[in-house]
Amino acid sequence: METEQQMEHVRRAKCDIIQGYYISKPLPEAGGARFAAKLPA
Repeated sequence: METEQQMEHVRRAKCDIIQGYYISKPLPEAGGARFAAKLPA
């Protein structure tokens, strides 16, 4: 996912798992774990 338009499309499709530059640039493993820990369950 890289744009707001793509984000809106997946919201309408009720997707609950997404990835891409729109959410975050690539992170090292430790950074990814910290990022994921902050997400709502």
